[in-house]
Amino acid sequence: MSEQPTSLRRLVAPGELRGDLFQILGQPSPTDILLAAPGLLSPYSGSRFIIEQPGKRLHAEATHAYRAALLEQFAQGIDRLPQTAEWEDILRSWTSSIAAGEVRVRQVERFPLHSRLLSLADRSIIPQAPFALTTSSAENELAVELRGSEHTRARAWFTRHFDTAEPLEEDVLKCLEESWAGEYCTPRDLYYFSLTRYFESFVEGMNVDDDDNPMLDRLTDFQRSAYDYAKVILRRYGGVFLADVVGLGKTYIGLALLNYLKRRYGERAVVIAPPSVCPAWEELGHDLDIDLKTISLGKLEELEEYTDREIVVIDESHNFRNAGTLRYETLQRWLRPDESASQRKILLLSATPQNNRPEDIRNQIALFPDNYTKLPYEDRDAWFRDVAMGRASLRDLLQHIVVRRTRRDIVRSYPDAKLRVRVGPGKYEVRPLEFPTRRSGEEQCLRYSLDSTYGKQFYVELLEAIRTMRYPLQGVGRYLHEDAEGDPRVSDLRRGGNSVRGLFKVLLLKRLESSIEALHNTLVRLDDKLAHGLKEVEQGRVPLPPRAKSSEEADDDAPNSLPVTLFKSEQLLGDIRADKQVVSSLVHQVKILKVRSDEKFERLIDYLNQRPPKQHKTIIFTQFADTAHYLAAKLGELFGRTEVVTGASSGIIKITRRFAPKANRGRQSDLDTEIDLLISTDTLSEGVNLQDADTLINYDLHWNPTRLIQRAGRIDRLGSEHDEIHICGFVPQRELEADLKLIEILQERIREFIEVFGEDNNILPGHERPDIDQVQAAYTGAVLDAADASDDLDGLSRHSDELVRLRKAEPEYFARIMEMRPGRRAVSQIGPSVVATRCGWYWEFWTPSNKVELTRVNTSEAFELLRRHAEAGEAASLEPDENDRDLVERARAQFEPLVELFRQRRLEPQLSKIELYVLDRLEQYRKKSPESKRQLLGRIEAWVKGGSAQLVLRKQAQLWKREKLTPAVIVEEARLLMARFPAQEEDLGDPEVVGTVFGRVRTKPEPPAKP
Repeated sequence: MSEQPTSLRRLVAPGELRGDLFQILGQPSPTDILLAAPGLLSPYSGSRFIIEQPGKRLHAEATHAYRAALLEQFAQGIDRLPQTAEWEDILRSWTSSIAAGEVRVRQVERFPLHSRLLSLADRSIIPQAPFALTTSSAENELAVELRGSEHTRARAWFTRHFDTAEPLEEDVLKCLEESWAGEYCTPRDLYYFSLTRYFESFVEGMNVDDDDNPMLDRLTDFQRSAYDYAKVILRRYGGVFLADVVGLGKTYIGLALLNYLKRRYGERAVVIAPPSVCPAWEELGHDLDIDLKTISLGKLEELEEYTDREIVVIDESHNFRNAGTLRYETLQRWLRPDESASQRKILLLSATPQNNRPEDIRNQIALFPDNYTKLPYEDRDAWFRDVAMGRASLRDLLQHIVVRRTRRDIVRSYPDAKLRVRVGPGKYEVRPLEFPTRRSGEEQCLRYSLDSTYGKQFYVELLEAIRTMRYPLQGVGRYLHEDAEGDPRVSDLRRGGNSVRGLFKVLLLKRLESSIEALHNTLVRLDDKLAHGLKEVEQGRVPLPPRAKSSEEADDDAPNSLPVTLFKSEQLLGDIRADKQVVSSLVHQVKILKVRSDEKFERLIDYLNQRPPKQHKTIIFTQFADTAHYLAAKLGELFGRTEVVTGASSGIIKITRRFAPKANRGRQSDLDTEIDLLISTDTLSEGVNLQDADTLINYDLHWNPTRLIQRAGRIDRLGSEHDEIHICGFVPQRELEADLKLIEILQERIREFIEVFGEDNNILPGHERPDIDQVQAAYTGAVLDAADASDDLDGLSRHSDELVRLRKAEPEYFARIMEMRPGRRAVSQIGPSVVATRCGWYWEFWTPSNKVELTRVNTSEAFELLRRHAEAGEAASLEPDENDRDLVERARAQFEPLVELFRQRRLEPQLSKIELYVLDRLEQYRKKSPESKRQLLGRIEAWVKGGSAQLVLRKQAQLWKREKLTPAVIVEEARLLMARFPAQEEDLGDPEVVGTVFGRVRTKPEPPAKP
């Protein structure tokens, strides 16, 4: 390049280097740009020195601080410019001119310059305000125009400083080249850059050198990733869902978190778990020197002994999905005594946190503490109603609080993962992480004939009896006199009675299918209960049904009774006598069946002969203890050592060690009495390690896929040394169905059962209501396959795993991605296009639905789209489709109004009536308060309107209202509450375009050949 004479160059001292400077200056003719401190509109490190001593020589620290701030603000300004063809042309033109040396940029380092100058060949302008499009015409601000000798003097002033200034072209050029207007990056770059932005707090906590937790040596790579991610969630929300699918080691991740919280904050935990799981927590806590106490689900009253514990771990937390249970109410009372706020951290562990309804998740989240960042909704109840109605996505919430990976995620993200396996006392081996191949589905279904088991005619009679019986003792509410409805003793009795009646039908049908023994025992108990009930009613008392929680509990004895005068006694007595006659007859007929050959049991014998438990360690699951003991008695030691576990069993941990000594660190004595065949109720379906076994048999008809997943997870889990595992299920069929396909048989059974339930089917809990799709998925293995795939509960854990993998495998590339700036663009050889926008932690993703309109895409789906673009690889000579040229600005135009609405809702969420009551009392106090109190009242009002501690305030305000506190007392109470739960500042920043992948692409035309 030939040197341009200085007299012909445009000289610019703009004060600050803004992104819009190039538009102000127009075409990039030969130009020199001189920059010097202070020259920035925003304060920066070192600017105070210049303000206080404006003419003093700058020290190196202030100079370097100015340069860094100058370039940072310049880059941010460019990133915020509209991504239009016009701006792209402007920025690329100036980039080319700087690269060619036509435009020079320098910085004065030794002293500050406060002057601004725009000098053209014939005149100079000294603006008295920051540069703008009107600078040369001086329409609004005062500006001095110089000509002649003063113009010459101004250019000499500029040249004198410019000649001694330090070149800044390379830095400015880098800012331009790395902006959205620079070269396209790759779709892979965009995918990982979006992840680093989305998981900012997670990435910030990824420095392994900062965590000296000794438990980390015991975790696999993917467990370590879950641990790191869970720490971030805990810091923000005070609670976390550890929801990896069964068999991936959630317990060890939870223990690592407890060790971290103890070492970092001195906090200790109480663990709530099923009885069969508590001993494992206690033993692991002892071995790993982690201070924890355990309480079984049935003994929550013991929580009062642990009020000094700051952490609550709930293993198999789906047991707290129903807010109407006694166990849930007991836990909430302990967490929030006297309706006060809870400050205890919550760790929820469950592979199946949602059973049927979004409320399952809602009720578990309600256990989270009250003194952390609000979850991303304004009103929890309203938000979950929207989810139930399909107006909101549960995933949009769960992605913030759930750590969940499926096996497919682990295999994809950690192909070389290793597992540390204990092989003896103090001895471990490192083995490749491998999952056994699961054999399930139609080929593992064991058919048997209901007609042969019960007799064709008697089976029909059984169904008809179950359908037509009145169940008077289970539905006594139907017999209430009309004038008794207002009696408080019978509140909800009619509705509750119908529910118990329906559950009792469930119980009878399930026991009928389970075994003759189970049905017989149930009928005998029912016969006795009817005889007892008949006697009580004749003596003037009506026994009440229990508060049923599940079908297994529906036939418990009812401890309470009411006077018969409240009921239509003659009708009640008639129905009791009628049912008693039917049940007594059934008891007699079923007793006769017990001495006959049992078709279902014989089918089990055939299967065990084909896969003998001595060679294929086997566990049989049944829902009922009666069936479990029946099978054990019939099988004896025919297939090796056999044991039974039910809810009433003692020494369960010893039995599991004898059955699965490798998985449970058994001792020599366990090996000497090792069990070959284990028969269990669902007591062992949660939380225990039984992967020494390779065969699992579900003896009863599958009604609840969630329970099936939990059972399968006992043997299909990390640490299994089997190449294959077999999961089998019994299929009840009629003789006429012998040639039908599996699905047709299942449809017939479900249809039969629905006919038996009749009107009761509509009031049954979801997990007790037969559903052909659910049952079909259970028997075809689809439900187990789905559990291993992605689902609505996965949060975004598998994508955070990608960052962990990238950081480890490609540290240099990871560091480069971390340095990328927002707004970058990529082109892809597959569709559709995706634009990522965010404001703080509020994100929206957009994809074109046509040439004009954009559609919002939920976060998980959007990241899957970005991943697919990344995996499609790069393609040469691509550029965006013409229809996508304005895609980014269309997305920005739709996003910014949503941001304003979001800000408004976060800053001023919708208030409930009780919060409006508090504001009204504050206003009453304001009218009579002294001036000195006005400022405090203003802070309290802002705190109430801001909703920082909405749940806490609502609970406390209910007490204030109930106790009729005066406005003055409410002000003081609110002040104390505000001090305990101060407003949480939430700086969302400005809306920004994170990045864009143009998915509709065309081949860039080749340039014409040179002549």
